[in-house]
Amino acid sequence: KRNTRKAVIFVLLSLAIVVFLATNGLSLITKVIDFASSFKKSPQTIDLLDKTPPSPPFLQSIPDATNTSPFEITGRVEPGNTIVINFNDKEEEIQTDENGNFSAKFELIKGDNTFFAYTKNPAGNKSQDTKKYVLVFDNEAPDIKILSPSDGASFYGSKQKNVIISGTTKVDSSLTINDRIATINDDGGFSLNYSLSNGENNLVIKSVDKAGNEKEISLKLFF
Repeated sequence: KRNTRKAVIFVLLSLAIVVFLATNGLSLITKVIDFASSFKKSPQTIDLLDKTPPSPPFLQSIPDATNTSPFEITGRVEPGNTIVINFNDKEEEIQTDENGNFSAKFELIKGDNTFFAYTKNPAGNKSQDTKKYVLVFDNEAPDIKILSPSDGASFYGSKQKNVIISGTTKVDSSLTINDRIATINDDGGFSLNYSLSNGENNLVIKSVDKAGNEKEISLKLFF
């Protein structure tokens, strides 16, 4: 009789548990799963766990000067992060591709354009700034003035075979006379000892500044 009572009680308890799970158990399990998922995805949890700043971005080679606008800045960061570029004191956040590569174009102002960049990860941590770049925008061709000799000048005899060609051009330019490189000093002055050939000598003088602008003039001398 004692065993029978225990069996009846066990069966009744089992039936009660089954009925409870059938009516309330599924919703209870769903709530527990939702709670765990929301805790896992919570941005606050990410913020608490991730305090490590990302690495600074890598920027492709930046020239000292350019003659084209807009100018494109390219580079890469760690995948999953974004890059922020501060260009002429205005910040722009740029998304990257799945590999962390990015590119962005900026309109330039005449003269100096300054910018730097940093990386930002999903938790909001920022990297160190890159160095501050100065990009000169210059789209004007360099001027060339020949001071000596004058165009069309004539020279005679072996003592006048070598002539000094002198003049001025834009500072920080490179200058050639018939592909021979002339030295330019700090104020833009240049000179070159040139050996003349018999008859008519047609000289092409070319100046190229650091932004890539160039200008050519001709000089005709007779020997």
